Amino acid sequence: MGDTVRQVPELKIDNVCVIGGGHGLEASIKAALHFAQDVTAVVGVADDGGSSGRLREVFGLIPPGDMRRCMTSFLPDSSTAKQMIEYRFREGEFKDHALGNLMFLVALDVLGSTCKASEFMTELFQVPGRVLPTSEEPLTLCARLRGGREIRGQVEIHLSREIDRVWVEPRMPQVPQDTVEAIRRADVVLLGPGSLFTSVLAAAIVPAIKEALLETRADVVFIGNLKQQPNETMGLTMMEQIEAVQRHDIRFDAVVLDSSMIQEVRPGVLKQRVVFSDLARVSDISHDSVLLAKTLESMFI
Repeated sequence: MGDTVRQVPELKIDNVCVIGGGHGLEASIKAALHFAQDVTAVVGVADDGGSSGRLREVFGLIPPGDMRRCMTSFLPDSSTAKQMIEYRFREGEFKDHALGNLMFLVALDVLGSTCKASEFMTELFQVPGRVLPTSEEPLTLCARLRGGREIRGQVEIHLSREIDRVWVEPRMPQVPQDTVEAIRRADVVLLGPGSLFTSVLAAAIVPAIKEALLETRADVVFIGNLKQQPNETMGLTMMEQIEAVQRHDIRFDAVVLDSSMIQEVRPGVLKQRVVFSDLARVSDISHDSVLLAKTLESMFI
């Protein structure tokens, strides 16, 4: 079953907000486009690897990679705009940099804010949704391992095991009001899927984001990954991953999991609603956005 983005004729949910980062958020964005009038992605800004990390180090601005990737998640795979945004230089000084990353930083420098830069990019490439940052300043993700050792940086944390707790520095970053309002006004908020500590929690633990999740009228849904992720969640059952979200005091009202995990989670143990459904693509181990959309529709429409 494919991931073609479509809009259903009769839309019954006005606003969906998806929170996270990286490749994982694509499934939620595409799923939300099936049944929501307006979709907003709230994206973490703690990435310090790859093209984003290099640009962050040079310019001291937010890493643009996850913002760029979420923009293209709104577009069909065949879109010329998507191909342009994701184009990577093969030679020379810009080798391995995505064109979208460079354009985003230029827009940020000219317009003076991440939200304005994102708005410009989404209008330029006719992206049918909004992409907002969790902070106007680059954040550093920090973690404490179960043995007590503390480490810094998204890449290092992603490569580590036995993560107990994560937080961002600065501790109280500047969060755009547009981001906070997008969460507060949403009808449904989707957390993930994606790397638990370095994408989903990295975005949700920002204090103003966490507070907005407590205040929103929306139903907040945590979408679990389909498999454990080396090294970050290796050895953690899905129940233990859900407990990690609870340990960080992140509000969620329901959990959506693939049917293959029915033995890992005992719904009676959780106060939240737990929904199991077949969510995986036939071709690989990733979420099928159409199957995810049908599951979410059955919950809220």
